[in-house]
Amino acid sequence: MIDIAFLGTGAMMPTAKRWLSSALMRIDSQLILLDCGEGTQIPWRSLGWGFKRLSLICFSHWHADHIAGLPGILHALAVADRTEPLTIIGPKGTRNIVTNLRELAPVLPYDVVCADLADGQHWQQGNVGIDVCAGNHQVPVLVYRFSIARRPAFQVDIAEERGVPREAWSRLADGVDVDGWQAGEFQGPPRRGLSVGFMTDTRPTQAALTLLQGVDLLISEGTYGDDADEANAIQNKHLTFREAATFASEAGVQRLVLTHFSPKMETPEQYLPNAQSAFPATELADPGQPSTLNFLDS
Repeated sequence: MIDIAFLGTGAMMPTAKRWLSSALMRIDSQLILLDCGEGTQIPWRSLGWGFKRLSLICFSHWHADHIAGLPGILHALAVADRTEPLTIIGPKGTRNIVTNLRELAPVLPYDVVCADLADGQHWQQGNVGIDVCAGNHQVPVLVYRFSIARRPAFQVDIAEERGVPREAWSRLADGVDVDGWQAGEFQGPPRRGLSVGFMTDTRPTQAALTLLQGVDLLISEGTYGDDADEANAIQNKHLTFREAATFASEAGVQRLVLTHFSPKMETPEQYLPNAQSAFPATELADPGQPSTLNFLDS
């Protein structure tokens, strides 16, 4: 299960009703932050998920509307008495940018580990596999795919039949052999996991199309809602609603959530039909409504 909350849905500059780009994923006991626009800690506090469980920050790129909230988050973690290291990943240049931003948060009670990822690289964060490819923007940008494997179902009937003590079931279900019992003997068939794509500040690319094939949820920028802004989207290397939806259709994703709205677009819902005509399972990110992705039964 993955819970997703959009902390900010704005692009370029905040508005009176819209914080800048940021989303938070809750996966089991950890939190993963996707971008960190100015003021990210404020809607995060309203969400009530706490700060201490944050394990990873993923930057798409290092334009200010995606990273300027980092010093505030670092201080919020310190106030939450965090002592475990925090990991930050992003495209080439991220390590240097984080070092400079840390001039505003030089003394912390925890270590900050930073890594620049290259096109095609894989990163493992606990039970979350992260794959990236390069996007097409004015600066280096990464497109992300987050994958959570699902362990096979524990076969209770077989365990009972073979007289396995109940106190051993949970460890066997976790894949751990116990007192001569082999965990693999009690596992059912493979089950489908969950996957989330994150694509912002980029034109559509073949590499992104390949990386994001079949994800359960694609979080994509929709900087421009009006089809008439396609020329602006091309020039500024962003996406219109229709372009993002067309990409989602070609990638065979299950759901598309649009975010990263231009400040000149006061009512994104006005343009939602432009996206839904290309990909009906499109919705707009709503900072007030966290959503949940559940594993399928099979």
